[in-house]
Amino acid sequence: MLARLAVIGGGAAGLAAAYYAERAGLEVSVLEASPRFGGKIFSLSGDGFVVEAGPDSFPATPGMLELARELNLTHDLLSPCPDPNPSYLLYKGKTLALPDVPPVQLPWSIGPLLSPAGRLRLAFERFVGQAADPDEGLEPFIRRRFGDEAWSILARPLSHAVYGANPADLSVRSAFSGLWEREQKSAAAQDPNDPKTPARPVSFPGGMGAWVKALLLHLEGKVLAGTGLEVVAISREGEAWQIFTSRGKLEAEAVIFATSAQRTARILRPIYPQATALLNQVPTLSVATVTLAFREEELPTLPGHEVILDGNYRAESFLWASKRWAGRAPEGFQLVRVNFAGEVARLGDIDLTRLAQAELERYAGDRKMPKPLASWPFRLGTVPVYQVGHGRRVAAIEDAIDRMPGVFTAGLGLKGLSLADSVREGWQAAQRALNYLALHPSQHPSTQSSTPPIAEAGHSPSS
Repeated sequence: MLARLAVIGGGAAGLAAAYYAERAGLEVSVLEASPRFGGKIFSLSGDGFVVEAGPDSFPATPGMLELARELNLTHDLLSPCPDPNPSYLLYKGKTLALPDVPPVQLPWSIGPLLSPAGRLRLAFERFVGQAADPDEGLEPFIRRRFGDEAWSILARPLSHAVYGANPADLSVRSAFSGLWEREQKSAAAQDPNDPKTPARPVSFPGGMGAWVKALLLHLEGKVLAGTGLEVVAISREGEAWQIFTSRGKLEAEAVIFATSAQRTARILRPIYPQATALLNQVPTLSVATVTLAFREEELPTLPGHEVILDGNYRAESFLWASKRWAGRAPEGFQLVRVNFAGEVARLGDIDLTRLAQAELERYAGDRKMPKPLASWPFRLGTVPVYQVGHGRRVAAIEDAIDRMPGVFTAGLGLKGLSLADSVREGWQAAQRALNYLALHPSQHPSTQSSTPPIAEAGHSPSS
């Protein structure tokens, strides 16, 4: 082995970093505080149901497909069930079919949803110049380019793309970089077909947990990994980092933080208060989901694959999970997932489940909604909110982390929230660690801790 690398966090980014680092020949340890690996990716299977706690798909980008091939997963790829209008929007009491395009293309595609005056305003979009401020908010961007009516209709579906954050607060450059990049190419962001076609979403028959299992299977026997190992502090001694966990100490020549910004801040607080202050400035939003099982014959007609709700609801959206993906429920049953964000996502399991039922009943109106046969609530912690100024905040955080020799981050969720973003950040962090260790080769034949090794905690990638 070339050197010793510690990855703090066993979610998607951390596992990706460990995978690429181990493949390059590094000796790697993965420390995960929670009882399981995978972070927000978690699938439950039983009695014919497949329930997703968090993400239910990933974008089939070339990089992700290549990794899927390496993990022997391509034969299991699952495409969404065909539907002429997969997404709907609740707007002023009406359920409107959204154009079947990625969110970045919605502003150019909503003409049929607008009034004649709104369509006329949309037609003049090509003559609108660039903003004076390169870090513009979503609201002024949409109003300036597409008009007030477009803003009223687009606010919910676009802000929903980042888990229900207030659309008035979001940075176009950070949260919807495709819109921002399109405007930078010319004075008029007028050609919705100019960018590369966004990757289609895909999943696995047994749920997204298959991704985590495949990574852990590859790492088994090659990477020292454990759950229930919360890192409480790190310190620099000579040329190595001392990593203190709830079960002992580990020594490493390089460290990758693949946790949230807030958890990273807690670990760094004793030795680097400046970085801690910057990390704690990142605004976050709590997220949660509740999946409910119903008999199909008792359900009212459900449109498309999802309905994005307006601000009169406490939920963000409904996802008809078993209509989107085949095999998610036994024949004659359906799974409905209710997504929450903000303070409401912090409710306890019972209250959150009751609220999910109430929101569905409210949506159904005079169409009677049956009682669910089973429910699965998941509170998924928090996600960062990409507000105006997010790019400058991220640059300051990276500059602060760069001052710590041999310490790197796998995004901390600050550069994208999809699985593809996490994998890309994990790969980039692994490359930075490799470059650092190549310039600072180990001078010690062994970097084992003087305390009992982490492996004695009894955890392995297969546990």
